Amino acid sequence: MTQHNRTRDNRRLGVGGPKGPPVVYPSRLHQILAQRLRSRRIAAGLTLHQAAAAAGITAAAWSAYERGRTVPSLPVLASVAAAVRCEPADLVP
Repeated sequence: MTQHNRTRDNRRLGVGGPKGPPVVYPSRLHQILAQRLRSRRIAAGLTLHQAAAAAGITAAAWSAYERGRTVPSLPVLASVAAAVRCEPADLVP
């Protein structure tokens, strides 16, 4: 695999790329859920779109969860956790 392909694959998984300003989270819950969700998705080798499709939600909703803009309802949290192959309790403090 060439360096170009590795970079493209990493970006598709949501790693690498330019860094922006520090994220300001609405609460500690938002921050922890966002960080754990992103980490689990990357560990599962899923793109954001693949994970969202597996959870039955839109990519925009998944992105909002990963960016800490909002938190999913409990039924959606269960679907999101299943998509990244973990328990809902693994994603929340």
